[in-house]
Amino acid sequence: MAEEKTCPAHFETKLYKTECNANILRKEPLIGSQEVLGAVTGLKNFEGDQWKLGNLAEMTEYYIYECENHHILCRPASWADVPIVPPGTIKCRYGWENTQHQWYHSLSDDKKEKVWKK
Repeated sequence: MAEEKTCPAHFETKLYKTECNANILRKEPLIGSQEVLGAVTGLKNFEGDQWKLGNLAEMTEYYIYECENHHILCRPASWADVPIVPPGTIKCRYGWENTQHQWYHSLSDDKKEKVWKK
């Protein structure tokens, strides 16, 4: 089980720079641009902004994480143990959302779940 994570996003003003440190609320799977790609995968060993180049065969699915202050982060599946929501649920307060590709919208609900639920 992953340890509880807080948001690493930074606020910077003329006077100081500080981390957000808000709790991570939920995560949403990233979906590839083509049906054959399905859920987006990448290296499993990820630490902050640095890749640990080890066993490239160790791949995992990637998710969009949202904190209490609505910061959006892209991280591996095991980065934080929070509830998973369906693709397209997380929306940024600045109008951005993880909109899905046409192939995903044309699937039945059962097939959609098979793409991102394990």
